[in-house]
Amino acid sequence: ILVNHQNDPRVITRTETNFTLDGRLASTFLHNPTSSNELDYNQLVFSQSGLSNEAHLVEMSVSGPNPSYVNFDYVLYTFVLQPQLN
Repeated sequence: ILVNHQNDPRVITRTETNFTLDGRLASTFLHNPTSSNELDYNQLVFSQSGLSNEAHLVEMSVSGPNPSYVNFDYVLYTFVLQPQLN
């Protein structure tokens, strides 16, 4: 969920997030609020394809001098089922 303009200056509306995959920085995401006062739902902030069919570790973190708002709403995980060898 991404936050846009709010009438309360105490509300943090900026989102700046790092995504680490298997110990390596995979992506960063930055959302600067728009002039809308609506919340943005169902926003894709990280995607990774082409991974090997094994366990992976995804970490989400914030860093830097600016306050950042992070609201983890949901994750969508997909995979291709490998046929079993007889």
